[in-house]
Amino acid sequence: MRWPVTRYLARPGGWLPRAWLLAWCCAPAVSWAAPTWQASDAWQVWLDQDGVLQGYGFTIMQQELLQRSQDELRQRLQAPPLFTTLALHDERLLALRPDGSVYGFGDNATGGLGQSVAEHRVRPIAPQERRFSPWVEPLRLVYGVLGARQLALGGGHSLAVLEDGALCAWGFGDAGQLGVKPPRRPLANVQLDPRKVAGLPPLSAAAAGDGHSLALDSQGQVWTWGLNSMGQLGDGTRQNRYHPRAIAGLDRITALAAGAIHSLALDSHGRVWSWGANTYGQLGRPTGRHDFARKPLPVAGLPAVTALAAAGDVSAALGRDGAVWWWGGHLERNVALRSTPWELQRLQGVGRAVSLAAFARGLVIVDEQGKVWLFAQPYEHPPRRLR
Repeated sequence: MRWPVTRYLARPGGWLPRAWLLAWCCAPAVSWAAPTWQASDAWQVWLDQDGVLQGYGFTIMQQELLQRSQDELRQRLQAPPLFTTLALHDERLLALRPDGSVYGFGDNATGGLGQSVAEHRVRPIAPQERRFSPWVEPLRLVYGVLGARQLALGGGHSLAVLEDGALCAWGFGDAGQLGVKPPRRPLANVQLDPRKVAGLPPLSAAAAGDGHSLALDSQGQVWTWGLNSMGQLGDGTRQNRYHPRAIAGLDRITALAAGAIHSLALDSHGRVWSWGANTYGQLGRPTGRHDFARKPLPVAGLPAVTALAAAGDVSAALGRDGAVWWWGGHLERNVALRSTPWELQRLQGVGRAVSLAAFARGLVIVDEQGKVWLFAQPYEHPPRRLR
């Protein structure tokens, strides 16, 4: 396959979209008082000081579509901020408004962006009638989500924690990740209308993997459901589960993160717990053939942690001292070295980290000076400053 030279440039350790490089040189200056960043292998997206979506990695068509639809929205909604929270997976984006409404942009092949209001007014679309387009959908309201305060995107499904602690789920649900038993017909596995997940207490947060879902209740208890092929539900089995169940052995949890087929949790003492697939050391333990963990186990070698991030086979944590720790990652070489946490070297110019986001090939880190850095695998190479 011949790669279009207008989209990609070679770099050590892999391919980097040329649009990122053009954006670094040509994008206008933005204030970074409190940026919100999300990253995927396709896009790097953030909110500026007015809550407006900005990003790298878009094609020209995607950039024009996002700009046009966002300008139309800003004309109708005069007062900033436009958005307050982001969630990103590959080329699928959800953004949260201050009023709790949710807007979607990008690829909707799995139904993770739900239906627009216009589509629903005409007639609710049955999954088998859905027009699966290879193009992106413009930024538009996701019908049926009201009062959201936190978003999570999985491989094909979406989650929203509401102000009252309920959880809405929609998108692709072939393994029960939507909290309901999937139908036998493959096309019916796409649920376009967001529906509340039954059997959960009031929640404070949620996370989503490729085929599984995680939720954290107000008492610090973790709930899981969906695909369990590598023990990513943490219930001691490898059987899929269609309804939420509390996980034993985890107490006083304060944060969750999910990779493709592994899960992370952070407790009130700053300890990190991991379970699921460990093929590339993403659980923070030495790897073995067909390696996985069916129950949560603590990750050794970490200091007290304040935040987690995970994506694909990558796991990362932010220490209380601002140090960033990383383990896992889809690297064929030096797997043994990466199967236990190691600290990213603080290079000249990279300050104390205050937040981080993970994607399948690296990390995006915001330091205390508001500078934004891209650490791409292999991490031995110097980071690139995005802003």
